Amino acid sequence: MTHTISVIQQKGGCGKSTLTVSLASILAGEGHNVIIPDTDALRSSSLWAEQEVASRGEIDHVHETNDNEISGLLRELQGQYNYTLVDTAGFNTRIAAYVAAASDLVLIPCTATIADIQGAINTQRFLSKLSAEIGKAINSAVVRTDFKRGQINDDAISAKLTEEADLDVLDAVLWQSTTFKTALNTGQHLRGLAKAHSQELVRELRSKRLIPPAITHKEAA
Repeated sequence: MTHTISVIQQKGGCGKSTLTVSLASILAGEGHNVIIPDTDALRSSSLWAEQEVASRGEIDHVHETNDNEISGLLRELQGQYNYTLVDTAGFNTRIAAYVAAASDLVLIPCTATIADIQGAINTQRFLSKLSAEIGKAINSAVVRTDFKRGQINDDAISAKLTEEADLDVLDAVLWQSTTFKTALNTGQHLRGLAKAHSQELVRELRSKRLIPPAITHKEAA
C-alpha cells in the first residue's frame, strides 16, 4: 500500500523541496521504494532525484504541473511504491487541492519568519476548509526548517508557532545545516547533521503513527 505525503505551504522559500528530499533520502535509505511527483515549475526535487547516485536507494521521480492530470497520476502510483512524496508550488493552485485530498499526510514547512508562520496558518485553514468540503480528514503537521539553535529570534518564532492552537507543530526540527544544500545541489543522499535531523523527523512521524513503520529486514535462516 502506498503512503502519500505532500509538502504544501502558501509561501515560497520555506523549505518545501528540502523537506521532500530529506524524507526521500531517509526512507529510500531504509529500503523503501519512493517516488517524487514534483508539481513545482522550479523542479528542485525532481532535479535532485534524476541525478544518478549510487547507493542512494530506490527513488523515482515525475514532473507534473497539469492539475487535470495529477489525481489520475496519484491513483496510478498507488501500490507501485511504498511512499509517494509530492513536492508542490504552494496551495494557491487547483493542483494543491487535488494533491492534499489524495494525501495520507500533509507536511507544512515553516522557516523562522513571521511571514512563514502566517503562511502555515493560511495553509492549515485551506486544509481544514478542503477537509470539510470533501468530507475526509486530512492529517497535517508543521515542520520547522532552517532554524538556528540558540537564536533568540528563532526561539521566539518557535514559541509563537506552538501558541497557534490549529497547528500541530512537530518537535523534530530540520536545523540549519549546509549539508542540506549540498545534498540538493549534488543529488547525494543526506549526510552528517542533515541526515541526523531528518532521521529524527521520521522517527517522530512514526511515533505519532503519521507514517507506517520501517521495513523489517528478516535475517537469513
